[in-house]
Amino acid sequence: MGLRNALRLVSADTVPPPLGASAPVTRPQWQARSSSWTTAGGSTVVVNRETALSVPAFRQGVHAIAGTAGTFPLQVHRGSERLAPPLFLQQPDPDEPGSVTFTRLFTDLVLYPYAWLYVTERLADGFPRHGIYLPAEYVHVDGPIVTWEGEQLQVGTLTIETGADIAENVLRFDSPTAPGALRDGARILTSCLLVENAVRRFAMLDVPGGFLRQTGGPELTSDEVLELLDGWEAAREQRSTAFLSQTLDYATTALDPKALQLVEARAANAVDVARLLNLPPMYVNAESGGSMTYSTVTQQGQALANLTLAPYLFAVAGRLSMADVTPLGQTVSHSLDTFLRTDLATRAQSLSVLLGAGVLTVDEARAIEGLPPLVEVAP
Repeated sequence: MGLRNALRLVSADTVPPPLGASAPVTRPQWQARSSSWTTAGGSTVVVNRETALSVPAFRQGVHAIAGTAGTFPLQVHRGSERLAPPLFLQQPDPDEPGSVTFTRLFTDLVLYPYAWLYVTERLADGFPRHGIYLPAEYVHVDGPIVTWEGEQLQVGTLTIETGADIAENVLRFDSPTAPGALRDGARILTSCLLVENAVRRFAMLDVPGGFLRQTGGPELTSDEVLELLDGWEAAREQRSTAFLSQTLDYATTALDPKALQLVEARAANAVDVARLLNLPPMYVNAESGGSMTYSTVTQQGQALANLTLAPYLFAVAGRLSMADVTPLGQTVSHSLDTFLRTDLATRAQSLSVLLGAGVLTVDEARAIEGLPPLVEVAP
């Protein structure tokens, strides 16, 4: 039996039994596995979820994708008929909002080749009722066996032991950008981390603003040097003009941050991160490198949805439309109506055209705007 069929929760022959009642989840403290890269200079750079998301541009880009996609509500259709989505599609984990669970899921789809939900409770017909998010770095796939490699996880009265085969009750979501940004962008992220480390080291440098140098006379002892420095600093608090004898000289310390080109390196890395995540540069505060054309917020949202978010949205909706989650004949999709909502004047003009053409009724137009149907008052 293939891996894809092995990870299905409902096969053609059997329906898995319910796992029991829902209960509060005790989550472990995640300790992510990591991979390391050795630079030409011999230093080691660790690239994993924690270190990658410490890069401001990368974190901003990932959240632009996952944080946006995770807020889109799911809708269910049977043909042209719109159905009420089941609880599992609204709030999989009873202990957190649905948007939080799906944002975590989309984050893993950006970072890794797979994302995972573990089904903790089923309905009488075998379909999922509740589930929890599993961090992708702790789920190991070996043929038809899917092993949990994190710490022991307690879900109500159910315990997921370290090393346990969890294939029977997991939903696997395949990333459209597999093997994921952590692997595809390892070199870019290594460069980003090296630059960020250089910025931090520069910020921590304790370089004096200047120094006094003895040019003649008997050599000063350590105590005399300290007394001279204390007197110099105390005098600077009282007056801005200083006096030096012919045996002392003062020189300033020149440390030019521009010479290190850290700002330029950061800007270049931000552009590379935008390319890695297939995001317009504006979403990671990177320079576009070309002329900008005027666009409205709606047009920017459409570009983001079509070019960047669509592959992830279709991956999740397609998985949730499969027969082990949704009854045959029903399809799941994301609603982008609110996200792509235009301004009131544009919407009013569009609705007027549709009303005039007889495409919509007044009540249907009001429903689009979230208004109740008109109530006729009896004469």
